[in-house]
Amino acid sequence: MKLMAIDIIGTINELIKRALKEILLLLGILMFGLSAPLLFTIGAEILVWQGADVTTWVPIYFLFGPFACAIWMVFICHWHAVRQWQRAGKLSTWREDHGGIYCTVGRLTRYPKTGIIT
Repeated sequence: MKLMAIDIIGTINELIKRALKEILLLLGILMFGLSAPLLFTIGAEILVWQGADVTTWVPIYFLFGPFACAIWMVFICHWHAVRQWQRAGKLSTWREDHGGIYCTVGRLTRYPKTGIIT
């Protein structure tokens, strides 16, 4: 019978490295998304004022704009409903009562016609 050595400390170190990497990635995405109004208004005005090459920064804004918008739509479309259900003490069933993961996340891809989702 062969003995097998398991490197527990190395495994834990790898787990910590991966967790930190994922946390930093999430924080970076959130910081980009939450700073998007500043970047997409004042940043664009500064680029136009300085005469920056349009062929460089317009495609970047065009590609990253929807991601920043999706982060803000989480707050605009869902935050008030989540807070309302939290105050009522029914937060654990909020997602199921609003149609499940596909309906609640699907709402983030478009803005509601009424302006308010309840």
